[in-house]
Amino acid sequence: MQKPNNFTLGFSIAILSAITLFFNLSKGEVQPWDEGLYAYRAKSIIDYNCWLDQTQYTLGGLYSSTYPPLVPWAIALNFKVWGINLFSIRVFSVICSIILLTSLTFFFSRQYSQQLVFLLTTNLLISQHWILYSRQGTTDVPLICFIVLSLILGIKFIESQRKSESMMFGSAFALTIFLALMTKIVLSYLPIILFIPLVILKEKKKLLSLGTYFLIGVLLALPWYIQMYLKYGWDFLAALFPPHLYSAVEGNVRPLGIFYYLNQLIVSNPIVIFGFFSLARNFHRFNLKKLIADKGWVYSIFYIWALFGILIFSLAPTKLPHYTLYMLLPLIILSL
Repeated sequence: MQKPNNFTLGFSIAILSAITLFFNLSKGEVQPWDEGLYAYRAKSIIDYNCWLDQTQYTLGGLYSSTYPPLVPWAIALNFKVWGINLFSIRVFSVICSIILLTSLTFFFSRQYSQQLVFLLTTNLLISQHWILYSRQGTTDVPLICFIVLSLILGIKFIESQRKSESMMFGSAFALTIFLALMTKIVLSYLPIILFIPLVILKEKKKLLSLGTYFLIGVLLALPWYIQMYLKYGWDFLAALFPPHLYSAVEGNVRPLGIFYYLNQLIVSNPIVIFGFFSLARNFHRFNLKKLIADKGWVYSIFYIWALFGILIFSLAPTKLPHYTLYMLLPLIILSL
């Protein structure tokens, strides 16, 4: 039997993802609270043409308008095209999920067998949390899409030898940083983990070049943050800090405590047990320089993401089920 090429595999994953995620997408009702908050912001954009700031029209004022407006923008545009309905609210998350799964397929096909890549993408697709939040009009799946794209493009930039390739990947990297920063606040900076191997290996030239493109992405997003600060001052800045890390926001604590996300991850997809084994297997001799040398760029980056993601989220007082997504992806990748 002829071996399928990477394009065929990527196309197949895209079609499979679309069939799975679009099925009955318009059924049900708007989910509390986040999906409703973003849908309400999008509706205010349609009603009052307030694209940059929806604070005076949104539920809770700055409580829900502090988050950057990319997802409300996407929903508002969908309202104009498809009408005000559940499909319009959710289709952006579905598209981002399909783009992410397809991108992972092409990226990992260069170093793993197609069978393993198929298992990676389909296991992420069918994970309980992933399929649930891919079909909701919230920020998490789009943000993870932009984060992963930035990591992929950053790795391609680091590996590129020709100037034209470096400029292309660097510019695309800056764009994904901008999109991430216009989606959510603190977690958008997760691609900084790309700089850790560069610092350890003393790749000063690549570090400076990638840092420049990262800064360009930040500068592109800065005007929205500046205009919000000029309007609301410290009230806006205070909301930018992650209270979830040092306090129990809205009483979101769980009886399982630090084991909450461990439970959520295993329930979402038991294959993550192999990811935990991979973390433990390398942790007792944890040496980033040796890890990079032995396992390469890709493994090291997702190892750092998974390890510190689990530690930070597990120790944080606030426990929210959708944060499971930010550990689920790297753990499934490590399970390879």
